[in-house]
Amino acid sequence: MPFARTNPPRPTFGLLCLAGLASLTAVSGQAATEEAADVIGVESVIQSVKQALVVAQSELDAEELPRITGVVLQLETLHSPRGDGRDELVLAKAGAPFDRGRIQKLTLDIKPPRVRSTPVAARELEEPLAQAIVAAARATAWVRMDPNPLSLTSATTQLRFVVLRAGAGGLGFAITPVSHSLDQPIGAASTQLLKITYEPR
Repeated sequence: MPFARTNPPRPTFGLLCLAGLASLTAVSGQAATEEAADVIGVESVIQSVKQALVVAQSELDAEELPRITGVVLQLETLHSPRGDGRDELVLAKAGAPFDRGRIQKLTLDIKPPRVRSTPVAARELEEPLAQAIVAAARATAWVRMDPNPLSLTSATTQLRFVVLRAGAGGLGFAITPVSHSLDQPIGAASTQLLKITYEPR
């Protein structure tokens, strides 16, 4: 009796649909991960700027340098939909491909921080934004030096900074002044501004 040849079972329509759905889910998940690596919530950046201001103010007090008397933080924000149907404000990280036409400026006039009662740790002083704030205050000392010393009434610096990708998959972030050497390109939507006003003691 001849051997009966059987064809392998063909995938049913249901199995094809499940495979397609799994593929779409994987692509959607990858796109969501990439988008998360491109942006950071405004609240996270504000918290980091606040920390840098506190560290800088404490260091200025320790060195008897001009203190911070005014702070204006200007952020280039984007609207991003959340899963619960609400929109949240996010910032584009350096190099993220965002259209400048989507940007909305958020300007915050912040009360200067108090000097912290606990000593500033060495690792905190290594924070680039705090370093830049202190460096600008140190530069004002040249006004009072010879020859032709002058009195300082006030000083203002405008520090531009970017939010860089950091951590696993770029999902974390790091704040770095644009004056630093940057390995990543700076996009039009990713440059932020911190304006500091100092007053001599």
